[in-house]
Amino acid sequence: MQIEYSLAARSPDRELLPMARALGLTVTAWSPLARGLLAGKRPPSRFPASRRQALDAVTEIAAETGLTSARVALAWVLGQGLLPVLGTRTLAQLHEHLGALAVRLDGKQLERLDAATRVRREYPYDFL
Repeated sequence: MQIEYSLAARSPDRELLPMARALGLTVTAWSPLARGLLAGKRPPSRFPASRRQALDAVTEIAAETGLTSARVALAWVLGQGLLPVLGTRTLAQLHEHLGALAVRLDGKQLERLDAATRVRREYPYDFL
Protein backbone atom coordinates (compact mmCIF):
# COMPACT_ATOMS: atom_id res chain seq x y z
CA MET A 1 0.00 0.00 0.00
CA GLN A 2 1.27 3.50 -0.77
CA ILE A 3 0.19 6.43 1.41
CA GLU A 4 1.26 9.97 2.19
CA TYR A 5 2.93 9.71 5.57
CA SER A 6 5.35 11.83 7.56
CA LEU A 7 5.59 13.52 10.92
CA ALA A 8 3.49 16.28 9.36
CA ALA A 9 0.88 13.95 7.81
CA ARG A 10 -0.10 11.19 10.22
CA SER A 11 -3.79 10.67 9.44
CA PRO A 12 -3.08 7.07 8.25
CA ASP A 13 -2.41 6.25 11.93
CA ARG A 14 -6.18 6.26 12.45
CA GLU A 15 -7.19 3.41 10.15
CA LEU A 16 -4.88 2.66 7.24
CA LEU A 17 -1.77 1.64 9.16
CA PRO A 18 -3.62 -0.57 11.67
CA MET A 19 -5.36 -2.27 8.73
CA ALA A 20 -2.09 -2.75 6.85
CA ARG A 21 -0.44 -4.27 9.92
CA ALA A 22 -3.40 -6.58 10.56
CA LEU A 23 -3.31 -7.79 6.95
CA GLY A 24 0.48 -8.03 6.74
CA LEU A 25 0.74 -5.41 3.99
CA THR A 26 3.94 -3.58 3.17
CA VAL A 27 3.48 0.19 3.25
CA THR A 28 5.45 2.76 1.32
CA ALA A 29 5.30 6.36 2.49
CA TRP A 30 5.36 9.04 -0.15
CA SER A 31 6.29 12.60 0.82
CA PRO A 32 8.09 11.51 4.02
CA LEU A 33 9.59 15.01 4.23
CA ALA A 34 6.20 16.72 3.82
CA ARG A 35 7.02 18.17 0.41
CA GLY A 36 10.31 19.53 1.71
CA LEU A 37 8.93 21.15 4.87
CA LEU A 38 10.73 18.74 7.21
CA ALA A 39 13.98 19.23 5.30
CA GLY A 40 13.78 23.00 5.70
CA LYS A 41 13.05 23.58 2.01
CA ARG A 42 9.75 25.43 2.42
CA PRO A 43 8.74 28.38 4.57
CA PRO A 44 6.74 27.03 7.54
CA SER A 45 4.42 30.05 7.55
CA ARG A 46 2.59 28.56 4.56
CA PHE A 47 1.50 25.49 6.50
CA PRO A 48 -1.01 24.85 9.30
CA ALA A 49 0.09 24.89 12.93
CA SER A 50 0.23 21.09 13.13
CA ARG A 51 2.83 20.96 10.38
CA ARG A 52 4.84 23.74 12.01
CA GLN A 53 4.80 21.74 15.26
CA ALA A 54 6.26 18.78 13.38
CA LEU A 55 8.99 20.98 11.92
CA ASP A 56 9.81 22.46 15.33
CA ALA A 57 10.13 19.00 16.92
CA VAL A 58 12.31 17.68 14.09
CA THR A 59 14.49 20.79 14.11
CA GLU A 60 15.06 20.58 17.89
CA ILE A 61 16.10 16.93 17.76
CA ALA A 62 18.29 17.55 14.72
CA ALA A 63 20.10 20.33 16.57
CA GLU A 64 20.60 18.15 19.66
CA THR A 65 21.95 15.19 17.70
CA GLY A 66 23.98 17.01 15.06
CA LEU A 67 21.87 15.45 12.32
CA THR A 68 19.94 17.20 9.59
CA SER A 69 16.20 17.55 9.99
CA ALA A 70 15.73 15.43 6.86
CA ARG A 71 17.63 12.52 8.41
CA VAL A 72 15.64 12.77 11.64
CA ALA A 73 12.31 12.81 9.78
CA LEU A 74 13.28 9.92 7.50
CA ALA A 75 14.66 7.88 10.40
CA TRP A 76 11.33 8.31 12.18
CA VAL A 77 9.40 7.02 9.14
CA LEU A 78 11.77 4.05 8.86
CA GLY A 79 11.28 3.39 12.56
CA GLN A 80 7.54 3.08 11.96
CA GLY A 81 8.28 0.10 9.69
CA LEU A 82 7.45 1.97 6.50
CA LEU A 83 9.50 2.33 3.35
CA PRO A 84 9.92 6.03 2.47
CA VAL A 85 9.66 7.01 -1.18
CA LEU A 86 12.50 9.48 -1.68
CA GLY A 87 11.88 12.43 -3.97
CA THR A 88 15.52 13.38 -4.36
CA ARG A 89 16.62 15.61 -7.20
CA THR A 90 20.38 15.55 -6.79
CA LEU A 91 23.05 13.02 -5.93
CA ALA A 92 23.89 15.03 -2.79
CA GLN A 93 20.27 14.78 -1.63
CA LEU A 94 20.30 11.04 -2.26
CA HIS A 95 23.40 10.61 -0.09
CA GLU A 96 21.84 12.83 2.58
CA HIS A 97 18.59 10.87 2.62
CA LEU A 98 20.24 7.45 2.57
CA GLY A 99 22.18 8.52 5.66
CA ALA A 100 18.91 8.12 7.59
CA LEU A 101 19.41 4.35 7.41
CA ALA A 102 22.18 4.65 10.02
CA VAL A 103 20.21 6.90 12.40
CA ARG A 104 18.75 5.42 15.59
CA LEU A 105 16.59 7.79 17.59
CA ASP A 106 16.33 7.02 21.30
CA GLY A 107 13.07 6.47 23.17
CA LYS A 108 12.84 10.01 24.52
CA GLN A 109 13.38 11.52 21.08
CA LEU A 110 10.75 9.23 19.57
CA GLU A 111 8.28 10.16 22.31
CA ARG A 112 8.87 13.89 21.73
CA LEU A 113 8.28 13.48 18.00
CA ASP A 114 5.16 11.42 18.63
CA ALA A 115 3.78 13.86 21.21
CA ALA A 116 4.27 16.82 18.85
CA THR A 117 2.62 15.13 15.88
CA ARG A 118 0.15 12.53 17.19
CA VAL A 119 -3.29 12.61 15.57
CA ARG A 120 -6.53 12.24 17.47
CA ARG A 121 -8.56 9.15 16.68
CA GLU A 122 -11.74 11.25 16.12
CA TYR A 123 -14.98 9.85 14.74
CA PRO A 124 -16.16 7.12 15.18
CA TYR A 125 -13.76 6.39 18.05
CA ASP A 126 -14.70 9.42 20.13
CA PHE A 127 -18.38 8.80 19.40
CA LEU A 128 -18.32 5.22 20.63
